[in-house]
Amino acid sequence: MNTTRTRSKEAFLMYYKGEKSLMRKYDMIVWIQKRVLRRYLQKPETEKVIRKSRKEFKEVIPKIPYIGGKYPFQAQFLFLSTYLLGLVKVLKKEGFPKEKIGKVIFEMADFNYHLIPIPLRWIIRSYYFSKRELNRWRRVAQASRLKQYPADGIVDFVEGNGTFAYGLDVRECALMKFWKSQGLKEYVPYLCLTDWSLWHVLGVEVKRTTTISHGKRVCDFRIVKKRKNCSRGWPPESLDEWPKKKK
Repeated sequence: MNTTRTRSKEAFLMYYKGEKSLMRKYDMIVWIQKRVLRRYLQKPETEKVIRKSRKEFKEVIPKIPYIGGKYPFQAQFLFLSTYLLGLVKVLKKEGFPKEKIGKVIFEMADFNYHLIPIPLRWIIRSYYFSKRELNRWRRVAQASRLKQYPADGIVDFVEGNGTFAYGLDVRECALMKFWKSQGLKEYVPYLCLTDWSLWHVLGVEVKRTTTISHGKRVCDFRIVKKRKNCSRGWPPESLDEWPKKKK
């Protein structure tokens, strides 16, 4: 029996109750792909890309790694990124430049996050700073250091010091590991950018100066209590984490 495939099956059975459920969820959000792609392609081309992307997504499901356990660090983010993976593969084969594919990734996430109702944004924002959330991240960090699931990430919890509420130092990233295994490592920095879109929509100020996707040792998240400067995340050159072009 193929152990990797068995663990992958366990993964999507645990999180999303199997392939059929994953495909249903994919079909529910495909309209967002269409809306964004129509900014770059004509309708017939868009439909062609969508069909190919759906096929790619279905084929990648058995390859999704198992990162379960009581406190999986990046399970939710891993699956959300996988919904984009098939599309990125197709656009790459179609000859789209890396930067344009990156913009498509960002715009899809940005479109999706702006659909969050305003009352729900308030609730999520308050939860970010709740005692329960901080305790959850402490447990997640402790569990991640056991390295029970090699495909998962590893994170350290950083206690607040007055200038920020708390921090997370991500030392290994499940998204980077999986996308690299699919030959798509160069697009992970754009996945990272989608975090900024979410924080902007929620109204949560975050500071992040380095990311693993840019070859750094850690992704240094610092969650700031006060709502002041919520960067939108685009253009990426406006962020400290994004390498500046040499003049």
